[in-house]
Amino acid sequence: MMNTALRTLLSGVMIAALGLLVTPSAEAASIKCYNGVSTIIVNDDPEALGTDPDGTLGPGVVSFAKFSFGDWSFVVTAGFTKPALGSAVSPIMQFTVAAQSSNPLSSTPSTLEVSFSEDSFGPSFGSAVAFAQGVAGGTTVTYETFQDGANSRFAGSLITSQIFPNGPYGPPFVTAAGVLPFGGGFPYALTQKVTFVHTAPFQSSTANVFLSVPDGGLALSLLGFALVGVEGLRRKFRKP
Repeated sequence: MMNTALRTLLSGVMIAALGLLVTPSAEAASIKCYNGVSTIIVNDDPEALGTDPDGTLGPGVVSFAKFSFGDWSFVVTAGFTKPALGSAVSPIMQFTVAAQSSNPLSSTPSTLEVSFSEDSFGPSFGSAVAFAQGVAGGTTVTYETFQDGANSRFAGSLITSQIFPNGPYGPPFVTAAGVLPFGGGFPYALTQKVTFVHTAPFQSSTANVFLSVPDGGLALSLLGFALVGVEGLRRKFRKP
């Protein structure tokens, strides 16, 4: 069972401000899960792995819950981006993942990589700002962001990288900034990647991460403007 700190963290997922809604792109955002052996990609698609099962979350939102994957069990995973959050010229990505090492593990650490990616951003100017908070319930949590100038998801060059040892990190959000490797050209893809490393069964880790390009001021304003609870998503997935 998740402790109070983890439940408190999960209450901080952001959704879009209505003024940021734009015309949906033809493509859909994606979440990729890799446990060291297998890979699963979940698209912003009502038919994919229980994602958006009743079609009410809308384009730009990918989420699923209560999903077992090898030595891991997801509590909740949710990603928000354009057109639900931000736009092509002012990219914003919000990603929350909580997972537990579900099976007895060997002496070799178990690693889970969960990435949230979207393409067709730009043109953008300035630097990227990344925020992170959560709990490293195992050995470490790593948060990385990437830009791909070829507009390919789950690819590209590193923008920011943060690593957090065992224990809580933030709040307030821990901030990192980096220059877009390919400048403000377009179209380009962005990816947020969270890596959990656990060394024992039943360890739980969480990450609530945020990426804004290029307006860090906008990102900070949204932190105070559009906070909602992940608990609502968890209740949604409990319903028959």
